[in-house]
Amino acid sequence: KDIREKYQNKYKYIMIDEFQDTNKLQKQIFYKIASRDDDLDRDNLFVVGDPKQSIYGFRGADLDVFDDVVDDIESRNQNGLITLNKNYRTVDTVIAFVNNIFGDLMKDSYSPLSAHKISEDEIDIEVISNEGLSCPEGISESEYHRHFEAEQIAKRISVLVEKGSYKYKDFAMLFRATTRNHIYEKALNKFGIPYYNIGSKGFFKQQEILDIINALKSINNIEDRIPTLGFLRSNFIGLDDNIIYYIFNFLNKEDKRIFDSIEKLLGWEGLSLDQRDKLESALEIYLEIEKYRDVYGIVDILQDLFDRSLYINTTLLKKNGRQKFANIYKFLDLAREYEKKHIGNLIDFLNYIEEIRENDESLGEIESENTDAVKILTIHKSKGLEFPVVVIPEMASRSPNFSKKFLLDEDIGISLGFGKSNPIYNRIRAIKVEKEKEETKRVLYVAMTRAKKMLILGNQGKKSGFKKMIEDLLAGQEYRLIDEIDLEGREGSDVNLISKELANASFENKNKDYREAEKIRSEYLPSLYKIDSYDKEFGNRISISKYIVFKECKRKYFLEEHLKIKNLENPSDTEIQIEKPESLEEERESLLSPIEKGLIVHEFCENYRLGMDKKELLERIVHKNGLDYSEEIYSLLEVNINNYLKHYSEDYDHIYFEKPFFLQLDGAYISGYIDKLTISNGKISIEDFKTNKLYRINDLIDKYTPQIQLYSYISKKILALPIESASILFLENGEKVDIPADDACLKENIDEIQGFIDFTRANSKMESYEKTSNCREYCKYKNICDLKEES
Repeated sequence: KDIREKYQNKYKYIMIDEFQDTNKLQKQIFYKIASRDDDLDRDNLFVVGDPKQSIYGFRGADLDVFDDVVDDIESRNQNGLITLNKNYRTVDTVIAFVNNIFGDLMKDSYSPLSAHKISEDEIDIEVISNEGLSCPEGISESEYHRHFEAEQIAKRISVLVEKGSYKYKDFAMLFRATTRNHIYEKALNKFGIPYYNIGSKGFFKQQEILDIINALKSINNIEDRIPTLGFLRSNFIGLDDNIIYYIFNFLNKEDKRIFDSIEKLLGWEGLSLDQRDKLESALEIYLEIEKYRDVYGIVDILQDLFDRSLYINTTLLKKNGRQKFANIYKFLDLAREYEKKHIGNLIDFLNYIEEIRENDESLGEIESENTDAVKILTIHKSKGLEFPVVVIPEMASRSPNFSKKFLLDEDIGISLGFGKSNPIYNRIRAIKVEKEKEETKRVLYVAMTRAKKMLILGNQGKKSGFKKMIEDLLAGQEYRLIDEIDLEGREGSDVNLISKELANASFENKNKDYREAEKIRSEYLPSLYKIDSYDKEFGNRISISKYIVFKECKRKYFLEEHLKIKNLENPSDTEIQIEKPESLEEERESLLSPIEKGLIVHEFCENYRLGMDKKELLERIVHKNGLDYSEEIYSLLEVNINNYLKHYSEDYDHIYFEKPFFLQLDGAYISGYIDKLTISNGKISIEDFKTNKLYRINDLIDKYTPQIQLYSYISKKILALPIESASILFLENGEKVDIPADDACLKENIDEIQGFIDFTRANSKMESYEKTSNCREYCKYKNICDLKEES
């Protein structure tokens, strides 16, 4: 009571903005301050809000609070409600469209808007939809429609900008979720459209940041080959792939040091003047910075590196140059902060960067409102903003399924969704589903009313999601239908292309015949010619997943690796999905794709330690991956996480997660990552996590056994310690399966992998690659195989 009176005396009036996003607990708090004896008897509460814009139910916002408080205020003051229905942002054509759509959708709860601005055009609504679009066989229909829609949106933006109607910065693409932003980013790139993804994460995955880290690693140790290769190919130096090939060809055959290879190339007469200058520049940078790298600070090293190489100048000329520029300076800020708080040299800083990379970072901030680039953001982040042109892609994307197992209703109580039928659970669920359905309408309302001059709806695909909601209401509305735009892509290239003149060069020399001329030309352009042991399957490296595919079906391996025929959605190297065919489309359209689910669960396993709050950790990882966290996502992943925690222990001497490895076998470099490796009492334990749906679990065990045995072989070989255990942990059911890891099994597995290498090197025709006898009816390559058999 004393505390309440203190704040009542302190605050004479209370005004709450965005009141539609208030929850019941917040209401109880401000009612205490605004009331003495009866509710709101101080007559000092003023609230502002639009119930049509209440879209934060996942954070606890409750629209019932808004209605209850309005009723309480009106009961004390009959003139208490002031309706503000004039929209000063949006032109009348868009307002009329919004009124017609949401007047039908929201019925009596909708208060029509009146427009202040009058449009110069008769129609400012465009709907992108081609109902007659046919999907090629073997391709996901939903994905095909998304790619088509993305390109049409990019084309329409290009046309409007070229006409002079708008600038790129006038456009905002508002997504309900960020899961498939990359499809639309790719389309924008294809048509040379600059964009800025406001909510994008992945700072340490940006090419300019990888370039800087590679440069520092190379300066620290030039003999660290992979970073040095990256540094030489980057804009810091800019060597082309032919020169890179020669450097590493010499290195593998003759030289021991990269310096030796570079100096040898500088003495080659066939080296172009441009590439000679770049090689000399690389040597100069190395030799100069090497003199003071252990004396100067990290920021000084970076700034000198930028000055010598003109890296920032070159980066600014690339696509999205301002964003790349902002990222570079954010990295400089990280270096400054490190030097303020730590005493360390270049090696210490690189170790520090490796530690913080797992937490990821948002991209560097740029003055997005002043940058001539299309904005990409979520509808929730757009609330309160306005844009001349709003594009709402993926109108046909399905809303997430309601799948909570635990439900709470303030009036009804608590219920669990187990068993065949639970009337209380079903009753609460029906209430929640209806609330979510109403909130979905409000989300679309918020998106549409961000537009000032024009609204473009990406309505391509099945009748679901937002599209299903408004499809029948479009009849009779004033809008322009766009089914296809004829416009060629015109993106630039970030790769040095070989000129046509050089590729077709004929070396005129009367004393040399045609073969001799071709031999000379091949010295200039080795990548255009077959070079022994260079362009074969294992000239570089492969992943263990390729071997798993080969064991599963040789024909499938040939189609994917030789003919490069792959589905639009392929499992990652770390997770090969085996699912019933009827679940594929449903899984794709769910809250998380199989790949996203696998990545998030693996990161959770890698980062969890005893005492951590599992929900808090999961939320951080979900956000890190650029997704919106919700209770539905937690429910989706909860089983996997709990099954991991059942087996969790910290009884070990050393532990490694996502440990990378490279194994050389007769010129082949096999690469991969070990999920979890622990060492206890001088013995190794290997554990691999699988998030697969558990159909045909024995097939899964057979499929992954070679992978686990390879991990065991490599760990034993590198660490020179015996294998205590090797296992697969299936996180769907918590079953942990031990895999044989004795010396005989490990040797047999390595011999089979060597046989795989030999076979693929010796065979390059489809006839040699038999399809498995255990062929599945739903295999995505079945039609191709059947066609081959018939021919």
